[in-house]
Amino acid sequence: MEMLNLKNGNRKSEIIIIIQTMIKNYLKIAWRNLLMLSKHFLKLVLISVLIAFPLAWWAMNQWLQSFAYRSNIGTEVFMIAGASILLITLFTISFKTIKAAIANPVNSLGAE
Repeated sequence: MEMLNLKNGNRKSEIIIIIQTMIKNYLKIAWRNLLMLSKHFLKLVLISVLIAFPLAWWAMNQWLQSFAYRSNIGTEVFMIAGASILLITLFTISFKTIKAAIANPVNSLGAE
């Protein structure tokens, strides 16, 4: 009876080791893809921010000139907007990368 318990205990520890190895592999794949994709997308976001922010400042400044009580647009608004855009981009890329790493490769190959 004790021999049976030892075999079951060894089997359970083997299963736990396999699961841990699979999780580590998923995390490695997800991390590698995240770094690769985030570099690419962050470059695109940075370029778009560098183009859009000066145009937005100019358009808002022109629009605010028509009011009797004028106010200036501070750089804080653009800094907060830029940080928000970067955080949303990183969150989206992270979510999609982890979802792709966990997905069954047979399903994606079957769709092709």
